[in-house]
Amino acid sequence: MARVRSDLRGPKRRDADHQRRRAAGTVQALALDLQGKPRAGVSVEIKDVARIMSSSRKRMAGRFYAYDNHTEIKDLGSLCSGKSDDHGIVSCDVKLKDAGNINLIAVAKDGDGHAANASTSVWVTRADELWFGGENTNRIDVLPEKTSYEAGETARFQVRMPFRSATALVTVEREGIVETHVVELNGRDPTVELKVRDA
Repeated sequence: MARVRSDLRGPKRRDADHQRRRAAGTVQALALDLQGKPRAGVSVEIKDVARIMSSSRKRMAGRFYAYDNHTEIKDLGSLCSGKSDDHGIVSCDVKLKDAGNINLIAVAKDGDGHAANASTSVWVTRADELWFGGENTNRIDVLPEKTSYEAGETARFQVRMPFRSATALVTVEREGIVETHVVELNGRDPTVELKVRDA
């Protein structure tokens, strides 16, 4: 049995050299026995796989348009491998060069060669344009980087939009509108940042 988690951070500089940027951080895999207890000495390999979404917009009857989405799975190879420590953990410092939705897959093998897989996914931005797939409603989803924030922190939201670029009106509301911002979104880094203030 295995579990995998990641703590990846992209570069903070926003210069024009997008092609040299990489998401770097730590990936950890946890090896467990059948009772859910950490197990030492387990061979673990961590692989990365890209999910590439491409879409075309087709004209339908009645002058309507619909998206036709296709997903390609691209094996990017092995990131690292090793044996779990006394706490059952294999930890790797990695750099991901491909942008988009990347699946990190941990493959753990027991003494008989039986494999157990676990995976998590991350989004790598600021290298190439991201595409989340189009829906016929042109729906936009806003996802927070984490579930809760404290006052003084900066909240980051990923905006999943079916456009290469857009102008968005962002409002902060609590018993009415507290503040408004006009932000420019682009496919290389479709994120919105807001400072969390005291209530």
